[in-house]
Amino acid sequence: GPKVAKLLNGAGITTFEQLAHSNSAEIQKLLNEAGMQMMNPEGWIDRAKLAAKGDWKSFEKLQGELKGG
Repeated sequence: GPKVAKLLNGAGITTFEQLAHSNSAEIQKLLNEAGMQMMNPEGWIDRAKLAAKGDWKSFEKLQGELKGG
């Protein structure tokens, strides 16, 4: 959402490629510090890897399999 995008952008993560190469623990630390500790960024990185490659079919498949986060 917009709040997470703003947080990531503020940390210098502005592309799928950058997110794909991020560390989920570091992202979680940013989220926790911003009071968004209920979010789990692990699935974001997997989806960002697919998006960075332009593999939208696999992205949508993975998106459909996720329960949340």
